Amino acid sequence: MITGTLSRYFGWRFLSAVLAVFAGTLVLTAMIDFLEMLRRSADVKDVSALLVAQITLSRVPFITERVMPFAVLVGAMFCYLNLSRRLELVVARASGISAWQFMAPALAIAALLGIALTTVYNPISANLREFSTRLEADLSRPDSGFRGTGRGFWLRQRSEDGQAVINAKSSAPSDRESFLLKTSLTPVQVGESFATPETVPFWQLSSYIDHAENAGLAAAGYRLQYYQLLAQPFYLAAMVLLAASVSLRFFRFGGVQKIVLGGIGAGFALYILSKVTGDLSKAGLMGPLAAAGLPPAIGAITGLMALLYQEDG
Repeated sequence: MITGTLSRYFGWRFLSAVLAVFAGTLVLTAMIDFLEMLRRSADVKDVSALLVAQITLSRVPFITERVMPFAVLVGAMFCYLNLSRRLELVVARASGISAWQFMAPALAIAALLGIALTTVYNPISANLREFSTRLEADLSRPDSGFRGTGRGFWLRQRSEDGQAVINAKSSAPSDRESFLLKTSLTPVQVGESFATPETVPFWQLSSYIDHAENAGLAAAGYRLQYYQLLAQPFYLAAMVLLAASVSLRFFRFGGVQKIVLGGIGAGFALYILSKVTGDLSKAGLMGPLAAAGLPPAIGAITGLMALLYQEDG
């Protein structure tokens, strides 16, 4: 039976490896995005490096949120490979601790990370992404603009009379059935500028689905995003199982390169599957709940089957 001290040790080794991979990805993403934003804003007048840095820092959380599953996958592989290389897993097995027992802390931490990612990190990254979108619009599209969020809408347009900015939480005319506003925007431009599902905070997705349906827009993408965020803890736990299924073989069979490539390949295949099921859901060929739940379910079953074969024959 694994002790509390040993459980905390394995859990800390896993968490530190995941955070190290995530921090490295964060820094690398920020550097690349900053250079790209500098290149894109080179032709825009009166743009300071400070403004570009502000846009980059607002975009990075949104980008890195997408790579968190791979950070868990790579971090788990590095964690178990290092434990195997230092023969710590050999000693743990010799003392009667099974692979399932020293994997339990990593699974619990991955699930907690998924909950935090959905309930805390996602709202922050979505709000920062919306803020960066407004800053980018000021740079790249100064002549027209329309933005929608779960809190209302804002519109900016330039006409012969000058520039106008309209911000409204809702439309509720009391003395007339409708209110006509002269604008150069077309229905296509308005639809394209409606916030994408990835930029809506988790806590506002339910109300935003209602707003999209009331506006006559398709809500399948928002429903899919909602269920995918709910499935995030299970998705990260599935990544731990996939990582363990390839990395726990190291101290017996060797082949670090094949292990790393195998783990990354499995994670990439799961990512492709999530994209395919997501596209099927948006096209109305698959329910959003099934599309969001199928990739983590297949990943978990694959990892469990491989571990059962390796550990229990």
